[in-house]
Amino acid sequence: MLLHELFTDAHFECVSTDGLQHSKFTVVVQVDGQRFEGTGPSKKMAKNAAAKAALASMCNISFSPLQQAKFGVMNTAAGMGAGGAGGGGGVGPGGIIGMNGDTGGGCYDQQKNVELPQTFADAVGKLVIEKFNEVMKGNDVYSRRKVLAGIVMTQGYDAKSAKVISLATGTKCVSGEHMSVTGSVINDSHAEIIARRGLLDYFYTQLDLHCRRQANTTTNTTKPAMFNGNGVDDSEQPPESSIFVAPADESSLYKLKDGIHFHLYINTAPCGDARVFSPHENDNMDVDKHPNRKARGQLRTKVESGEGTIPVKSSEGIQTWDGVLQGQRLLTMSCSDKISRWNVLGLQGSLLASVIEPIYLHSIVLGSLLHPAHMYR
Repeated sequence: MLLHELFTDAHFECVSTDGLQHSKFTVVVQVDGQRFEGTGPSKKMAKNAAAKAALASMCNISFSPLQQAKFGVMNTAAGMGAGGAGGGGGVGPGGIIGMNGDTGGGCYDQQKNVELPQTFADAVGKLVIEKFNEVMKGNDVYSRRKVLAGIVMTQGYDAKSAKVISLATGTKCVSGEHMSVTGSVINDSHAEIIARRGLLDYFYTQLDLHCRRQANTTTNTTKPAMFNGNGVDDSEQPPESSIFVAPADESSLYKLKDGIHFHLYINTAPCGDARVFSPHENDNMDVDKHPNRKARGQLRTKVESGEGTIPVKSSEGIQTWDGVLQGQRLLTMSCSDKISRWNVLGLQGSLLASVIEPIYLHSIVLGSLLHPAHMYR
């Protein structure tokens, strides 16, 4: 309705009715000679997603709950939006949260920037969803998922440079009797956690690439020329560039090149303290009606072989291997708590921390169920 009010020439067309359940319909809207695409489980939702993408790009209009928030973190007069509308299918409110106090546009006050442009959020979400659809093509059995997460790498805010590093699905964690003393079983198989494991594999690969590049540079002076079929000396061809910069001296660590950002996309709010609300709460989404409840801000653990989280009790004592094998419940940190830990210690984990400087998420993009008060806490 809003798009038709602003642009009398807006024309919608359903271009595809084939796809996975969450993106079965694809609708394209043409406005002022530009095309915008939206997907969804119904034609109506796909049409809404396309209209949101057009409004975000052409008018900086956002439908993120962040714009209506009143809890003092942001300035509602700012014009930028957030949230997986066009690319993410437009199911529910979405949002993108800038983590590193960056001033690259978005909705922020003088003390704290909290939001990056909606079009950028859409691009990040769309990349992950398209990559998932590409991987799952022709595999309907495994393409059904409740939670999809992925990590995207960009050069600054250039959406054209964006690259999907890892993606995963999953909502379960292992029960105590299936734990492995040899480390051959993954305890936590929630999508966000598996996606971060893929990112760590990428870090190791990039460090290996950096070392091989250095070795190639030092041996290139004594290496004999090796010509390929085109008459080009292969020994002169440097390998692909790494994302890391070598330490200045022996006492310092490898660090990430300037301008490289990592963005976590999740199609819904992470389990734990960030989503202690009913998914059907629509009125006053921005305000927490019970901010002083004891459940707020508590560490929470995942349920063994099930879904959901429960608060940690201080009386539960220390978790031990023998205790778990004898039937005690396995305590696994909620995704909200793990993301909070990453925001302090970094994504790299303890082993890589001895080699590289901490690497942090630049933003988190949510496809749906963004409740600002809970997410910021």
